Amino acid sequence: MDPWPFDPNKARQLLADAGYPGGKGFGKLIVNTTSSSSMPLQVEAAQLAAEFWRKELGLDVEVKVGDSTGIRKSWYAGELNGQILWRDSATRKDATNTLRSAYGEPEGATRVHEDPELFRLVKETLEIVDPDQREEALKKLFLRLRDESHQLGIGYANIPWGVGSRVVTWQPYPLALYPSALHTITLK
Repeated sequence: MDPWPFDPNKARQLLADAGYPGGKGFGKLIVNTTSSSSMPLQVEAAQLAAEFWRKELGLDVEVKVGDSTGIRKSWYAGELNGQILWRDSATRKDATNTLRSAYGEPEGATRVHEDPELFRLVKETLEIVDPDQREEALKKLFLRLRDESHQLGIGYANIPWGVGSRVVTWQPYPLALYPSALHTITLK
């Protein structure tokens, strides 16, 4: 999917259309984040976004830096509802686990909506067995989720892996946050 274009004017217009011109009446926007080994400047990125939202949109933004275990516990307990969770997340070749937990389980702790029709659609999509039909259904579903903006991906960082001089070949899985496909390594 193509990312949304950078458009501060449209952001201001959407905020005004929602009844918060210049950020007035919006209330405090809290951004929760942690330090990250895979994204070394994650905290600074959250602070930079917050400063942009203050300056460009007139929002009152607070960045809270915590530990990942505590933030995850608060997230699962529903204590971050209405707040932003600024975190790294592994990209995936098959994102059905995240699809199920965030969009398909009405009682799930990490769900991001309350729409019965969307719960039904996710369930039906995940029940498709034929690979071609499933791929087509997932494309439609992910476009809808992107358009509804339940979650926002702000970018992609390719995490490099260093290998020793004895490694001749290695073919890690694409879109994996961790060292993978170790069975493909050949050594001198």
